[in-house]
Amino acid sequence: MPTERKQKIIDGLVENFKTNKVVLITDYSGLDVERITNLRSKLKDNQCYMVVAKNRLIKLALSNLERNTLDEYLKGPTALVFSIEDPVAPAKILDKMIKEINKPQVKGMVIDDNILPIEYFSSLADLLPAEVLQSKLVGVLVSPIANFMALNQNLLRGLVIALNEIVNKQN
Repeated sequence: MPTERKQKIIDGLVENFKTNKVVLITDYSGLDVERITNLRSKLKDNQCYMVVAKNRLIKLALSNLERNTLDEYLKGPTALVFSIEDPVAPAKILDKMIKEINKPQVKGMVIDDNILPIEYFSSLADLLPAEVLQSKLVGVLVSPIANFMALNQNLLRGLVIALNEIVNKQN
């Protein structure tokens, strides 16, 4: 039976797993306090956060949720990076740090309760932000309408010019 303090940690992890669609499982070993603080600050700026917990407590939280276990990823020092909806922002932040100092190591990813292979991490980090993708989608959807409107304007302009010519010839 976990102590009261550990039970609070488990309850917090359960709540985090329930409310967040994205979980990146990392090995934070080799990061000093300054870098972890910097990483947490960048994550917070992007509506993400990092939780460091013992693997045993993470396993207990997952068993309380009756979810897929992440046992294969829960070895060594583990930090969980949570994001409510956007998987790209935390991946970009972690990828930038990995490229700079080769740490932390991403061990696994869970998006919408699906455990994804780690090979997808670099692809995820290379994606454009959601706002940019949405604006591009809107542009693609609006483009045919805009072209149709421009074509109609040109046809109407041509009709008005032709009618003016007819009126001028009759006068």
